[in-house]
Order: sequence, then structure tokens, then C-alpha cells
Amino acid sequence: MPATTINLKADAAIFRKLYRGVGILPPDRYRALVLNLTEGCSYNRCSFCSFYRNKTYRVRSTEVFRRHVQSIVAAFGAGLAYRRGIFLGQANAASLALDSLLGALATIREMFPCKWTDLSGRPRHPLDFERVSAFLDTFTRPRRSVQDWVLLRRAGLDSVYLGVESGSPRALKLLGKPGAPRHVGELVSRLKQAGVKVNVIIMSGVGGREMAQEHMAATTALLNSLPLVGEDRIHISEMVVQPGSKYSRTDLEHLDRVACRLQTRAIRAGLRFPEPPRGPAATLYDIRQFVY
Repeated sequence: MPATTINLKADAAIFRKLYRGVGILPPDRYRALVLNLTEGCSYNRCSFCSFYRNKTYRVRSTEVFRRHVQSIVAAFGAGLAYRRGIFLGQANAASLALDSLLGALATIREMFPCKWTDLSGRPRHPLDFERVSAFLDTFTRPRRSVQDWVLLRRAGLDSVYLGVESGSPRALKLLGKPGAPRHVGELVSRLKQAGVKVNVIIMSGVGGREMAQEHMAATTALLNSLPLVGEDRIHISEMVVQPGSKYSRTDLEHLDRVACRLQTRAIRAGLRFPEPPRGPAATLYDIRQFVY
């Protein structure tokens, strides 16, 4: 059998054409097959984030998305078997119009049909491609109804990742994030009623030493108020100040890695959920480890 020729330069060119950079993924989605329904971020004004700063935001039509998926399947070839689940990119894809999301999920079902079922009778794909996840902000209006979330869940949306960041209104203003912490509980409640798994992303180190106690207390209180269960997750991302970002130009005394880790431990210690598997696990989300 002839040896397979590996051309890394050609593969890199194909990857860039398909993705133009992956941006960022949640820590438990690094092996997911990324399918980009959007490029860039619909908000893109957070003071601490530079992942999409130089990207023009656009949404792929259903037909363009279909061709995108076909190109990815052809490019990955046998390497597709390494992937588990599907992540619908890029930033904030779960906030798109209902018709756009349903069209994308229908395309995914068509391209990756579920030919067997599990013991409960639910359709399954050998690579878990029946499970689609995506980022979702907490402030896009109008808010989706429980009925709409049910439609999305039945179409294949299995879980969402919420960029909550902090329970402190002052900290959110510093981060350049609109909305209010009180809206998070309403959103999570609707998602849980619809059967969607919820992954809450918060940050440690927000506001530096000046706001440390306020941020920890407000964030822990917000988390404890959410109706999270064993299938959900809390991801704690320690602040990495991006050079040149608006956040980096504040007059704060930024926390170093040790101080951020101590704050992470304090937030975890303040959680009042049942231990997993009855309650949500709280895990570290280190963006410096991201590789796709």
C-alpha cells in the first residue's frame, strides 16, 4: 500500500480558506467539528476581547452554509472521525434569527444523518453530530420564547455557552458588555424549560484588585440563583489582558495569574449546588490552551 503524502503547507492553505481562523471555542468543544454559520461577532465591542476585532461580521445564507459544510467534509476526509459533536460558529451564532438557525440545523441533519438510536430511542450519530452547540450572548433582543427554544432543541441544538462574565453591573460596564445580570436568570430559565443544556462562562480577575470583592460576591450570588442541574456546566475563565485592548488601558491594578487562580477557587468555594452528577461541574477555562 503506497505511503500517504503529507503536504502541511497545502493543508494549511485549505484550512485558512475554510475557516479564516477559528477564533475561540469552549474548553470542552476543542474536538468538535466547527461549522461557521457566521463570521466574526455581531457585537464585537467588548473591551477585553480581540478575537474578532479585525473581522467583518456576516451571516451565511442556508445555501452558502451548505456549501461550507460540504467543503469541510471533503477537506477533513477520514480525519472527520476524530471529531465529536458540532460547534456552530463563530461568536454568538445562537442569537441569530430563528429561520436562519433552523435552516442551518436542517442542513446539518441532512449532511450527517442519524442512522441509529440509543436505548431511549433518541436519534444518534456515531460521532455525536446530532449534538450541536453554540455561543449565545445574554443581551440580544427580542428574547426568544420557550417555544422557539423547543423548536431549536428538537432540530438539534443541544447546548449553548453563555458569556455571562460577571454578576456585577459595574464590572460588566467595565467589560463593555450591555445588559443586566438580572436578565441572565430569565434566559437560563427559558433554556432549561426547553431542555437545552446551559454552559455559563464567567471570569475571574475582572476589575482588578479594586473590584475583586464586589465581582466575586456578585458573581457567586448570580450563579447560585440560576436553575442549573447536573447536565449543565460553569466555566471560569481567568482574565488574560489583551495588549492594546480597551480594557488594558484602564487604570486598574490587574490581577496576576496567582491572584486570578485564588479568585477562581474562592468563586468555586462559594457555589451552593449539589455535587455532580446532581449539580453542575465548575471547570477552568484557560484560553491560552486553545488549539483547533
